[in-house]
Amino acid sequence: RFSFAARPDVFVAWSETGPRLIDLSPHTSAANVNLTHIVTEVSAEGTARTLPEQTAPASAVPVTAAPVFIEPI
Repeated sequence: RFSFAARPDVFVAWSETGPRLIDLSPHTSAANVNLTHIVTEVSAEGTARTLPEQTAPASAVPVTAAPVFIEPI
């Protein structure tokens, strides 16, 4: 969890036990969150390969082994 003075907290999460859902609703008043996948792979040309951003309910945030930035919206 990263806290800022002038904006909502940003969370970073991943799962070491396989894909699962986490509940961030006790930690944010936002109903939904935006997920930005962290770059974990680069092509031979140097282009980052990432999954598209997605929106999820704060009560059911999908996480996998790849870290993801989570921002309340």
